[in-house]
Amino acid sequence: MKQETQYITMRLPNLEVKYIFVNTISKWFKEQVNTRDLSPMYQAFQDGNAGKVQMELSKLLQTSISCMDSQEAFYHGFMLGALSNMQDYLIKSNRESGNGRLDIVVRSLDVSKPPIIIELKVSDTYKGLEAACCAALQQIRDKEYDSWLPEEGYTDVLNYGIAFFRKQCKVKVEHHTL
Repeated sequence: MKQETQYITMRLPNLEVKYIFVNTISKWFKEQVNTRDLSPMYQAFQDGNAGKVQMELSKLLQTSISCMDSQEAFYHGFMLGALSNMQDYLIKSNRESGNGRLDIVVRSLDVSKPPIIIELKVSDTYKGLEAACCAALQQIRDKEYDSWLPEEGYTDVLNYGIAFFRKQCKVKVEHHTL
């Protein structure tokens, strides 16, 4: 008999089951991330190398998610998990900033290292990835997500627009002097 992949929608009946499910999945994802050397991706983020970030992130997407995982909240959690082992950097999510809430900010306590602002978008099509990246970067500019950084002593920022379509991604970066 041929094995088929089946997808189901499930509802978690109570908080205990939800807690077990969330922690089991989180633990599995962390173990997957810990077994991979993500330092090339981390370095690419710090260097403002969008092409290398895209290549490394694409490898991670291809080997760790289902093509059915396509909601922005999923990719948000995916990115937080992938960045969680970035040494000497603080990772914050959904921080109020400027005129809105940025998706992710990654910053060193060393103000000579530019912080990284990441805005995520999901595209309905592969062809739409480019436009979604541009929209993410425009949102960072329009909402002034980097407005608080000079008060902290930072003089530069790397703004990343990352768009996802199933197991594919597109990454764009802008280096901005504050």
